[in-house]
Amino acid sequence: MLHPFGGWAQYEGGATGWQSFQITAAGPAMNFVLGGVLWGLARFLPDNSLPIIALFFMFELGRWNVIIGLLNLFP
Repeated sequence: MLHPFGGWAQYEGGATGWQSFQITAAGPAMNFVLGGVLWGLARFLPDNSLPIIALFFMFELGRWNVIIGLLNLFP
């Protein structure tokens, strides 16, 4: 469900406590994985492999994904 100031996910069915935890942890985990991959690519690709603006953009996207992942950990 999306609203102008945020949203939430709902699912039907009976999930155990562990399944609910896994569903809840999947969002921040993907932010951390995507952030790490983008940051790692931007940091360790050779400078002449992509234009410098593309490397900077990848680095910033990675950084913001980690920040969003941290914010998603707050209840």
